[in-house]
Amino acid sequence: MTVRDTDRGARALTGRLERLARTEVHVTAGVHEDAGTHPSGLPVAELAGIVEFGTDKVPPRPFVRGAVDDAETTLERDLAQATERVARQGTPIPNAFSGVATKLRDDMKRRVGSGETGTLHDSIEAKVNGGAV
Repeated sequence: MTVRDTDRGARALTGRLERLARTEVHVTAGVHEDAGTHPSGLPVAELAGIVEFGTDKVPPRPFVRGAVDDAETTLERDLAQATERVARQGTPIPNAFSGVATKLRDDMKRRVGSGETGTLHDSIEAKVNGGAV
């Protein structure tokens, strides 16, 4: 009796999974260190901290924590789906994970608004492995 094993993609999938397991993926959304300076002279990242956590004179407006808290139920699923697109379809990591990052970014921008905090609003970015998406 002859046994014939026809590879229908398992070898390629295994290779993509092994490469993915060795690859660090960094998905970030928010105000990054390189965001520049607000017209007031404060670094925008420092202003983001003031808005997020408040001060003794300014109440907190948690746009980062609020967005992450609201996305908690879907975030794990979205990350798993992105990982699956990389593993099964060979989708490049930035393409697969950009949707996760932009969803968070857009919610943060909505929470901050664009009024008096326009510089802060415009500085909220989504990045995958350090590259803006």
